[in-house]
Amino acid sequence: MNIDTNVIIGDADALIALISEDDTHHQTAYNIVVRIYEKGLSLLFPAVTIAETITTFTRKYNDPKAATNLANQIYEGNLKMADTTDSIMKEAARLFNPHKSKQDTFFDAVVAATAKEYNTRYIFSFDNWYEKQGFKLAKELLV
Repeated sequence: MNIDTNVIIGDADALIALISEDDTHHQTAYNIVVRIYEKGLSLLFPAVTIAETITTFTRKYNDPKAATNLANQIYEGNLKMADTTDSIMKEAARLFNPHKSKQDTFFDAVVAATAKEYNTRYIFSFDNWYEKQGFKLAKELLV
């Protein structure tokens, strides 16, 4: 199996941290993205992850400005998105275990399944669940 080390799949927590200056991980997220682009790597976010992020900004953080800005980034073509295909959804359904933890969501399973589909080892997230799935977190690129 060939690993595509040129692609990194992003999760909603990283996208939120990148956008929200009040987020605990904001500076680290920014540094990771700078490093990703310095290394000439591609950062892709699953389409459903972007939808999750917009919804989180609206519902959880009551930040319609951030939600609108992110939606505008989509409209302007500034975000690289990965389609969420049938095969990704089937793999996500296989990975998802609602009995383990409420923190490990179906959205996380979609991110992991997308990373598998793209045959990459890195995920841009601060969620250690991905390491349990055999992936590396993009923060390792800072070392």
